[in-house]
Amino acid sequence: MSASLLLLPLNRGKSFYSPLFYYRQILISFLVVVLWVYLLIPNTLFAQQKKQQKLYDDLFSVSFQTEKDGWAAGDWGTLLYTNDGGKTWIDKTLPKDIVLYSIDFQGEDEGWIACELGTILHTQDGGKTWIPQQTGVETTLFGVSFTSRKEGVAVGLDGVILKTEDGGRSWQKVELQLEAEREEKRSLYDVKLMGTLGIAVGDAGKIITTIDGGKTWTTTPLPMDMYLVWLRAVTIVKSTNSNKGIIVGARSITILTQNDKLKLTGSIPTLQPSDNSKNKELPNKN
Repeated sequence: MSASLLLLPLNRGKSFYSPLFYYRQILISFLVVVLWVYLLIPNTLFAQQKKQQKLYDDLFSVSFQTEKDGWAAGDWGTLLYTNDGGKTWIDKTLPKDIVLYSIDFQGEDEGWIACELGTILHTQDGGKTWIPQQTGVETTLFGVSFTSRKEGVAVGLDGVILKTEDGGRSWQKVELQLEAEREEKRSLYDVKLMGTLGIAVGDAGKIITTIDGGKTWTTTPLPMDMYLVWLRAVTIVKSTNSNKGIIVGARSITILTQNDKLKLTGSIPTLQPSDNSKNKELPNKN
């Protein structure tokens, strides 16, 4: 038996059409509508979800140029800006997926960000654009600090130290003189410069200081009970007679420094309850 095609009359028999052709036109129209829905609606929902997700990204660093203007940086290229002292934040997240570990500004328009994979980003227009600088290393950089628009240092994984004297147009690697051949190059997590004084801190109680703006560094020994404690952040506060540094790290450790040469004046603090916190216990993290 041979197959035959069924044709139905149209216009009182003047012309004929196939039901298959009719159904095919309907199917094509339906697929076109589905395609438009797929292209438009999911992208809109994804953009909304992505915008909402930014509220939960980890932030690793904050820097304020003025009382009102400041930046915060973190994971997934997250970059936030405030011009009202932190009451509200504007999303300035970078298009590239990169971890931003430390941000520092000199003035309102020029700043630097230390990132993973040896990347340092630089802006000269108040954060409107960020341009990568050539560092010559691929090691993750955890900290960056500038004492002027020209002089700056960056530190990172495996004890890497970088120094610039031209605002980051070129970076030179600084080799730390180890006190013993067996001493390992411990990672450095943060650095601060103020004038010619600089302090960098890191893994296993690592503290190094400079008094020449980062050209040379000296290791500061710690007591044995602090030797295995990692140190995460440091800041330097200028006072009338000296520069005071504050170092914090694991197990609530706090180390105070004074003058150009590091002098330990504190260690693990004893927490005293205030009048508003009497009979309250700190939560047990274990």
